[in-house]
Amino acid sequence: MTNTTINPPEETPGCDCGALLEQGQIRCRKCLARDRRAHRTNSCHHRIGSPTWSAL
Repeated sequence: MTNTTINPPEETPGCDCGALLEQGQIRCRKCLARDRRAHRTNSCHHRIGSPTWSAL
């Protein structure tokens, strides 16, 4: 009998949406863009009745 260790294959990390991630990524490009867009549309500068940057 030999003393060899069999390592399980490394799991490829995936985003919450199911997309595969590159090494070091936490979320995929699509989800990062979705979060930026949601943040932009919910910011106070884009609400109706508030001043815009061009008006300041």
